[in-house]
Amino acid sequence: MNPKLIWGVLAAAILVWFYFFKEVLHADSRLCSVSDITPNIENTLAYLNGVVDLSMTIASALVGLGAALLLGIQGNVRLTPWRLTFISLSMACFTQAFWYGIWWKLRMADVMINGCWNKLTSALIQQPYVTHLGFMVAGVIFLAALIIPIGLERIKRKDTRRIGRGRQ
Repeated sequence: MNPKLIWGVLAAAILVWFYFFKEVLHADSRLCSVSDITPNIENTLAYLNGVVDLSMTIASALVGLGAALLLGIQGNVRLTPWRLTFISLSMACFTQAFWYGIWWKLRMADVMINGCWNKLTSALIQQPYVTHLGFMVAGVIFLAALIIPIGLERIKRKDTRRIGRGRQ
């Protein structure tokens, strides 16, 4: 196992995270034009808020699972350097997703308080939401890259034991 490769992967991930942070931080905002909220906008906001709430709950639970693996609470998983890297990357992605979900909610609160419904289509609101979902997907991909080989390894071990006992 080449430690330089693992450090390179982690450094690349940090650069990606900084890029998205910069993009969301400096998102273009429009001037506020106060207007009344329509039922369509209200329903859409409730739906998007539900999506963010659910994904933030999932993200925090998966960060807890990753922490349990790293601390050794879940002892059945042998941590190789690559598994440790994938756990770390998935935990970082889920943490970022949680952070951008909060950021989106704070910006939405600003829009709601001021009644600036025209800002809903601006990058100021869109960037944190899209980035939140992107980090959720990336975290799931890293988690799948961790779990699938472990599952295949266990299936292979179980088949080997069955063949060794004479059953097929």
